[in-house]
Amino acid sequence: MVVMFPHPVTTCQRKIRTPWGSPDGEQVTEISYGGYVIANAMEYLVPDGDCLQMLLCNECWCTGCADGGWISLRRIGRFVAFVPCWERLSGRDGYRFGPPLAIAEVGPPVLNPTEWKHLQELAPKLPNADDLPALSTSDVGRWVTMSAPYNPTRLDDPRWHQAMEHYVEASNTPNWKELLHHLGIQIASWIESPRPVVITAKKEIEEQFFEIWVEDQNEPWKPVLGLVPSDWSVHWAGGTFFLERPERQEQQES
Repeated sequence: MVVMFPHPVTTCQRKIRTPWGSPDGEQVTEISYGGYVIANAMEYLVPDGDCLQMLLCNECWCTGCADGGWISLRRIGRFVAFVPCWERLSGRDGYRFGPPLAIAEVGPPVLNPTEWKHLQELAPKLPNADDLPALSTSDVGRWVTMSAPYNPTRLDDPRWHQAMEHYVEASNTPNWKELLHHLGIQIASWIESPRPVVITAKKEIEEQFFEIWVEDQNEPWKPVLGLVPSDWSVHWAGGTFFLERPERQEQQES
């Protein structure tokens, strides 16, 4: 797998009014990624199990009051990735646990060690990167499904790619339907039998992307490196993750 991080994390100090604070307001730190605010009051962030609400209610500044802004944290090498809070997002009240807009627009943020340490200084209750669950193929598979045009309500619905076929207008390869079908099978295996995402050398992989244009979309959807039969790639945070297929990993491990 290869990771590229084009979007830096930026901070901004602002004053907010809280029910318990000074009449003059309390100073907090706002965090942006790729031009989108992903946290509006770092100093008040409190993890809730595997989930963390990054965008708090503008009235009480408490976790769980407002809808949306939820993530889960994952470790990927020395980096920290923000992924949607899958378990709550797929539950009965899933609409309340959607991720920040940045994840939909520029991909899940990935922070380098220096950036994560700075966020920990602002929010001391954030865990150390070494204590986080590793990013898994299930996280990546669910992200591809969630980002797909005309995606289903259920993130683990194995038929999502079949529904999408009806809206495809063009592709950069004539066998797009076959590649889309194989991607659906691959993602199902990633979700059903998750394993940690591993890092591989970029020089092993040729950069030729499988692209699909669908109705009412201004940009093509580029989910996989379908022209290299031994690997898949997933666009994430403006860059690309290259994931080896499980059978190739098993051959290398044996």
